[in-house]
Amino acid sequence: MAKNLRAKVPAEDTLFVHDVNTAASKKFLEENPTGVQVAENVREIAEKAVSSISPFYTLHDETSSFSKFI
Repeated sequence: MAKNLRAKVPAEDTLFVHDVNTAASKKFLEENPTGVQVAENVREIAEKAVSSISPFYTLHDETSSFSKFI
């Protein structure tokens, strides 16, 4: 999801990301060294964000509920 957003967000904008899997965040940052900042927690994202997108998953449904809103 973050990869697709980074590709579509204007280059001058910063995409803040956070994942409980810190290795995934580190890898994403290495693959996208400009325009991406890894937040230490979700509070940091909330404080700096102009807008936010968050996927929600359930145990019974493997699809993102975000996709149901699109």
